[in-house]
Amino acid sequence: MKKLIALSVSAALLFSACSNAALKDAGKELEDTISNVTNADNEYVLMVKGGYRETNPDLTYGNVFEQFFGTPRWKYFKSEDGQDVVEFTGDCMYADAQVKARIQFIVDEENGTFEAAALAFNEVPQTDILLLSLISKAFEEAEPTGQESINETEFVEQENFTAEEAVQLLNNWLENHPMVYDCEFEYNGERTLYSGGPEVYDFYLILDDDAWYPVTVEKSTGEIWVDIGQEVLLIDEFYSIFCN
Repeated sequence: MKKLIALSVSAALLFSACSNAALKDAGKELEDTISNVTNADNEYVLMVKGGYRETNPDLTYGNVFEQFFGTPRWKYFKSEDGQDVVEFTGDCMYADAQVKARIQFIVDEENGTFEAAALAFNEVPQTDILLLSLISKAFEEAEPTGQESINETEFVEQENFTAEEAVQLLNNWLENHPMVYDCEFEYNGERTLYSGGPEVYDFYLILDDDAWYPVTVEKSTGEIWVDIGQEVLLIDEFYSIFCN
């Protein structure tokens, strides 16, 4: 696949690790397997596999993903718009069903960084919130070699995100969206949007130049929205316009 997966609205979280491949598309599986071998020493693949989150430099994406997902595969390609893309595929459980997860990372070779950009389950695009949450779950459940396997862990579905989980989603987003300035989220309570609309958690996104934007996290979906004064944008749209 030579285009980045587009993002769309999806369901609530329900993940668990998986150790067996679901071969619904034998041709694609073969392609992924071949690419995994031929791209094993690719510099971009090695960069993503060796990358880590600032909160735990001892856990790399390579080690974490290969613990959490079944039949892990990595490959590199250049997208139609010239971006360097590393794509990971692996099996996991979502909403009591085994799915093939396809995660794409955009690599910035000049700055030596990369960003998780897209997720699909069984080739169906998923939202950025689900992408960040899946990665977060994989890291949360990662264990040092020699400890009990995480493959039997189950995650319980819930109707609403808690305030603490909303904070975690925002922190995960900041981790995966490097900026040229410092910023933080400040919690401001709870409210109902538009008199009868969805219930949300309120935050402020505060930049180091004292600029700030109202941010809401919907309790029922975990979607993050930013009020820029004239319209309300999904946070990734806000990032692409103002912060990237």
